Amino acid sequence: MSSHISLDEFMAAILGGDSVSAAVQEGRCVSEPIGCGLPVFDTAGNLRHTMPDDAPEEYVAEWQMTGLCADCQDALEGIEDEDVKRHSRACADYSAFLDLWAEMLEQDDD
Repeated sequence: MSSHISLDEFMAAILGGDSVSAAVQEGRCVSEPIGCGLPVFDTAGNLRHTMPDDAPEEYVAEWQMTGLCADCQDALEGIEDEDVKRHSRACADYSAFLDLWAEMLEQDDD
């Protein structure tokens, strides 16, 4: 028996049972406390985003990897940009996951 868990199992543990793959399959953001749980697209099929002038394809690609809708991605970037302390373990764990993911992607490029 392997002691390794899949990325989706890891995320489900952090998200209290929710997973990135479930959120993407259902067209929504991951559940709180990490995301908002809201639909990623409006009824017309457009990206739901408070700043629609940004590149929607970049947000969709990020959502497919992280499960975070465009607004939650922006909120997380704002937190990282300000370099404030994380106020919950869930946010800290998710931030660590994103850092590990970025490192893995950099290694694949080498």
